[in-house]
Amino acid sequence: MKPYSLLISHESDATALDIARAMQATHQGLYRLFFFQAGVSQLNTNCYPTAGQSMAEQWSDFFAATQVDALACVTSALARGVLDTTQATKLGRHPTLCAGAALGGLGQLADAYEHSRVVHIK
Repeated sequence: MKPYSLLISHESDATALDIARAMQATHQGLYRLFFFQAGVSQLNTNCYPTAGQSMAEQWSDFFAATQVDALACVTSALARGVLDTTQATKLGRHPTLCAGAALGGLGQLADAYEHSRVVHIK
């Protein structure tokens, strides 16, 4: 059976992380996480919760523990101020993309559709 991939386009919500943990625990595992549209906001290190860890910190912990391929759509990320080191340097800003994630393109999302079963969380 093919592994799972998650397409996450919903803004900050622990539901996607809970689903990712459950999918990773199956014998198929996770192939890729792709954050798209408002979903990239979950990876923004400038977002702080009123209590507990931020979503970006929780995702970073998950990425470190699982080594799953985690990508944020570069166009969606730039539109929401989520920058990796390269983009931040180009724009004269500081990086805001959480550790363990990278910026990617729709070609990598298409690859996920080819190599895994994709679940879209809206």
